[in-house]
Amino acid sequence: MAEIKWNALKSERLKKTLGVSFEEIIKSKLMGIRQHPTRINQKILVYEHKGYLWAVPYVVEDEIVFLKTIYPSRKLLKLYKGG
Repeated sequence: MAEIKWNALKSERLKKTLGVSFEEIIKSKLMGIRQHPTRINQKILVYEHKGYLWAVPYVVEDEIVFLKTIYPSRKLLKLYKGG
C-alpha cells in the first residue's frame, strides 16, 4: 500500500471549520474511489464518517498519496445511499 500524507495545517483548519480532520477521515469506512470530474490528475476517496459521505480529493506522486482536502457531499450520498 502507498504511503498517505497530507498538510498538517490544512488538517487543523478542516477540523475547526468542518469538524473532521485527515487523521479521522482515513480511520473511517472507505466506500469507494472515483475519478475527479474536472481534474484529470486527481481521484476522490469516498469515506463514510459520522453518518455522512465525505469526498477526499487526492493525487499520487512517487508512490505517495497526498490528500488535498475534505468536503461533505450530497451528490455522493445520493449515489451511494440513494438518499
